[in-house]
Order: sequence, then structure tokens, then C-alpha cells
Amino acid sequence: MILHPRALARLEFLIDTKHRNRVAAALPPGLEEVFAGAVALASSGVLTDGGVVAATLLEKRIVEPQRVDVVPIQMEIKRTPYTEADAFSVEIDLNRFPLDPRIVREVRVEGHLDSAFGVNEGLQPDASTIMVSGYADRIAARPADGRLVLEGRDLTSLLIDRPHSGAALDLAMPAEELIRGILAAHPSTQGLRLEVRHEGATTLAPLRADANGQTLSSETRDTCWDVISRLAAEMGAVAWVEGDAVVIADRQRTTNIEALPSMVWGRNLTSLSIERGTAGRATPPVVVASWDPSTRRALSAMWPETEAAGESGAAAAVHTPNAMIFRLANVSDVEELRRTARAIWTRLAEADMTLTLETRDVTSVEGKSLLALKPGDSISVFMNESERASLYGLGMSARVRFLERQGYSPAVAQAIAAGYEELAPVYQVREMTFTWSASDGLSVRMECANLITVG
Repeated sequence: MILHPRALARLEFLIDTKHRNRVAAALPPGLEEVFAGAVALASSGVLTDGGVVAATLLEKRIVEPQRVDVVPIQMEIKRTPYTEADAFSVEIDLNRFPLDPRIVREVRVEGHLDSAFGVNEGLQPDASTIMVSGYADRIAARPADGRLVLEGRDLTSLLIDRPHSGAALDLAMPAEELIRGILAAHPSTQGLRLEVRHEGATTLAPLRADANGQTLSSETRDTCWDVISRLAAEMGAVAWVEGDAVVIADRQRTTNIEALPSMVWGRNLTSLSIERGTAGRATPPVVVASWDPSTRRALSAMWPETEAAGESGAAAAVHTPNAMIFRLANVSDVEELRRTARAIWTRLAEADMTLTLETRDVTSVEGKSLLALKPGDSISVFMNESERASLYGLGMSARVRFLERQGYSPAVAQAIAAGYEELAPVYQVREMTFTWSASDGLSVRMECANLITVG
């Protein structure tokens, strides 16, 4: 028996009430007459007390969600940047689960994976194993190859597909109250919970470095998710959907190599490519703003510098067209903001670097689970084991000696060692795709970008 990381798809579906006659034909003996009587009374427009009861029973049998756990043939889960909804595709044996798309109105899908190796029937799905939860946008039955395919997006789509009311938000209220109000405004999102893992302030009016800091206005085309994401960004946090919860959390800023999951070519990577663009492109100005609590004034700085830098030009700097805006908390020195803006702009001006890597492992070299990674998290990537152990694991002088032992001249060894002193192998995950199949097990594909750090 071949053992793979385990997978399970939990489906919750509603029967399409337009096909009541088909459903009634499958009802157990004794309910056909109740069904027929309820339909006749409902169609005639006359409902006695008994008819109301019969119709209620009918609706309960047809409209009540049905739940089933299925071992898929194949399951793919794509984790995307925070501004987008995660996507999934699940393929199921049509002979084992003959769900006809013609009688199904709605299917909610939970995709589960765990890192234990064994038979799939041993997976006990719970909150810790959920990789994606959402609704199928497409259901297709393929009798030719015996497969039922469900494709869809996670619950972020409920907020992406819904336009915001356009009402200005009072930033004197805590942001979590504003977000709960957005979730409660429509039945489709009322079931979403809010989890705030942000440690900083959540009342935004005092933190905003502009003249209109008391309200947040939305554009006509803004969605509910646009507004929630903007509120999180104003807090110095990010928003994403995890299971049935909207999470507001601080950005991961760990650049300590020892604390990050490591991926090493020759150890746990089956594919690795590194691309760096060299074409010239315009880099937008960077504005870094902060609220100084000691003076209760808004400060900002821009790079490249303009006349709008400093306290008096805070509002102008923040509203510079095409500027990238970063907000820090409790910084009282404009020069510190200027240094930070320059460091960020310099990193942005460097050519983009993209790493694409694939692995069949569930964990990093250190044993950290890859199933918990999401876009925005940091990882370390090494070209080979000696690079990880020697070029980054040694001090400058020891690194030079190591390179000299590899045959480099002292001058070249010194230059390469100095280069590794500046080049930290830390990258930010941009997208992740988990592909599981009953025959081949799990493969993980990651697209990563160079990480902007300020030091």
C-alpha cells in the first residue's frame, strides 16, 4: 500500500426546488401523498392548516442542506494574494457519488488536508485540517470518464462579489465594529465570524495622516472586501478569510533565517527556477506616514523627496498621485520616516525577482508544515545544502575560507562572501497551489518574490 498525505472533501448541498417532482419520486413510501397534497394546495393558492404542515415538511426534506464526506480522485487548492479569493477544484468518482448537477442548486465545499501519511479514510476533518471553504461556481458531471468536477472560490468571494453600500465609515468607531457591520449587512455574509489578531490600535481616526481622517469614503465600484482590506491596511494589518472567519492580523515580518521554513534544492525541492527582470521601469514615489501620539500631529515623508515632506505637507504627501503609502505607528521623527521611505523605494526600484519552486514534501527541511503557509508569509530558499550550511551559516571570514577551499582565489572568494553578506535568502510567498491526487499524493507549487525589508 502506498501512503500519501491524506485528503477529504466535505460537501454540503441543496436540492433545486424546481425539480420537486423528481425528488418526490424518490421519497420513502407514505410521503408521496403528503407531497402531492402540499403541491396541489400550494398551486391552488388555498392552504389549510394541514396543508401548511405538509408544505413545511416538504420544504424541510428538499431545502435542508445535505452533508457528505468524499475522498476525491484529485483536489487542487490555490492560495492567492489577500485581494483575491482562493480557488479550488475537486474531482470525485461519479460512480461512488452520483450527484446530478441538474437537481443541485448550491454546493458548499470544504477541502481538507493533513500531514499524516495513511489511508484517506483515517482523516478526521476539523478546523485544523481545513485548507479551503467556499461555494462551487461550476458543477460538471462527466460520464465519459466517470468524474464529477466542482470548481469554485473560498468565502472571500461572498465579499468580493458584493458591492459596498458606498456609505462613509466613521473612523472614530473601532475598526472591528465597522467590519462587523459590513458582514451583518447581508444574509450571505452574516455567518462569517471576525477574528482580530492585531495587537495595535483599531480606532483609526487618530492614526490617519490626512486632513479627512475622521471618515473613510468608498468609491462607487468598491466591494465589501475592498473596504475591509482598506480598514485592515489602515491598522497596519492585513485581512484574509480562514474557514468561515474574516481574520485581521499583523503582517509577518520575520526575516530571521533560523525562524523560517527552509526549502533547499537537492533536499526537499523537485523544481526551482529563479528569474530576475532587467528592463527599466518607473518606480512610484513612496510615502511613509505616522501619527505622533506625543504631539498629536500627523507626520509623513516621501522618497524621492518633494516639497510635500514633513509635518506641514503630511496631507499633500499622502495624497500624491500614484504614490505607494505605508503607515507606521508611533514614529515622532520625520527623518526616520524619510530613511524608511528611501529604503522601501530603493528595494522597489530593484529589478523584480521571482522564484518558482515545487516540492512533494509536506514539511520544510526543519519539519515545519507547509500546509499552514499562505501568501505574504516568508520562507528561505537555498540553491544547495552547502549554501545553506556554509555561505549563510558561517561568519564572513569562515565563509571566505570555505570558498577558497572550493577553488576560488582569495579576491573572488572575498567578493562572493561579501555578496552573500548583503543577499538574504528570504522571500515572500505570492501564490501557492496544493495539488493532491489519490495516485500521486501531494505536490506543492509556490511563486515567491523578493522581500522588501527595512533595516
